[in-house]
Amino acid sequence: MSIVMFGTSANPPGLHHEVTVRFLASKFDRVDVWPCGPRTDGKNSTNGTAPIHRAAMADLAYGNIPGVIVESSDLEQDEFSRTWKIREKYLASGEDVWLAVGTDLVKGGRDGKSDIHRWERGNELWQHAKFVVIAREGYEIDSCDLPPHHQYFNSVQSGSSSEIRDLAFHWRPFEYLVNPNIATYIKRHNLYRGLPTPAVMDYPIEDPQLLVVADSWNEEAKRMTEILAPLVNEEHPNLIVTLGGDGTMLRAIHKYWRLRVPFFGINLGHVGFLLNNIRDIFVPSMLAGNHVLLPSPLLHVETWNETSGVLQKGLAFNDAWLERKRGGMAVMEVLVNGEVWIPRAVGDGMLVSTAAGSTAYARAMGATPLAVGDSSMLLVGSNLAEPFGWKSAHIPLDDVIECRTLERGTSVSKRRPLYGFVDGEDQGEVDGMRIRTSRIAAVELAYLHGYDRRRKVMELQFPRS
Repeated sequence: MSIVMFGTSANPPGLHHEVTVRFLASKFDRVDVWPCGPRTDGKNSTNGTAPIHRAAMADLAYGNIPGVIVESSDLEQDEFSRTWKIREKYLASGEDVWLAVGTDLVKGGRDGKSDIHRWERGNELWQHAKFVVIAREGYEIDSCDLPPHHQYFNSVQSGSSSEIRDLAFHWRPFEYLVNPNIATYIKRHNLYRGLPTPAVMDYPIEDPQLLVVADSWNEEAKRMTEILAPLVNEEHPNLIVTLGGDGTMLRAIHKYWRLRVPFFGINLGHVGFLLNNIRDIFVPSMLAGNHVLLPSPLLHVETWNETSGVLQKGLAFNDAWLERKRGGMAVMEVLVNGEVWIPRAVGDGMLVSTAAGSTAYARAMGATPLAVGDSSMLLVGSNLAEPFGWKSAHIPLDDVIECRTLERGTSVSKRRPLYGFVDGEDQGEVDGMRIRTSRIAAVELAYLHGYDRRRKVMELQFPRS
């Protein structure tokens, strides 16, 4: 399989990037788009935009192009992978890998003075790697500058991400240079304008185009699906509507979060903490108008088993937890940012929840739920005998939580094994779990104007008979 590796800042992706990637996808079996991690070469314009936004814009630009994969692992791990290392991984898998570069990077190649020669192991790449060289306006070269193994293509469409950023910063029209969905995203999140992203955002919809996810066991959801059928546009939705309970929303998020389209839940279940309670008054016209968006991050979760050497990674919208496998109590320690805060926790287990997931198991375990959009995670103990009386703690979203068995690598751990779960998905027997806010995965929950997220939490804490 011939694969083109297309490295990019995605800051932001312009129409010229999209056209180029579509062109490459027509010439090769696959194009893998790699948004780069933090730069160490002084190009701070890339580092100035949060990874979550660059990942979202990369998905919006390239996610629907056939034969294209967006690989955001560098953004998630906050690292800048060297090109030679990525290439070696492809070669080890038997792939025919090509590196996409502009003529700006090969200029001076005849004298060994191109930008590529200055890369780590650049001389080796120049001699042995296969390059797709794309002409870039203002960087004319001749054939002597080209690497030994290359294919050359004329520029499909010129453009500049820095021009887009500059126009946005000066509040001048930039929409003609980007995908409409990216233009909407940039304006909604105040990107490139020196302003913070709002905690609550407006989302006006004139013409609802829906992707509907319904609880197949709920008869009311089936009827409502038929009512919404005229508004369905699964190829290009601007709203994902879920019909059911919080569980339906959770399944929809795991399946569709990379569409980067807001989720609008209609509660046809019970608690409906994440949803709009409009079942008795709903008419399809409610989906048009100005909605309220609340951003909600996903958790990046690592679990490991020291005996088998298995390391697993996953994403959780609600929660992730460790629990005892058999009758004996679990014995764990809890660290935050590498510092031990609970040196010995003895009980049934330990759970970390997002604000959006705080009304699920966290609440059942005795924690006070958080409002959607709160800037904290919940750390909750399950039936802890030690420390006696300890229930839960609020941990800032920027922190890293680690829960691990105190008896790893000992015969005792065989008697007190732990199981890991990520949004209910069994991770098997593990020795520990490391949890932080994902740098690339988040969703936006949509509500009708007038939604009061804090009142929702109050109603859960003071149930009415």
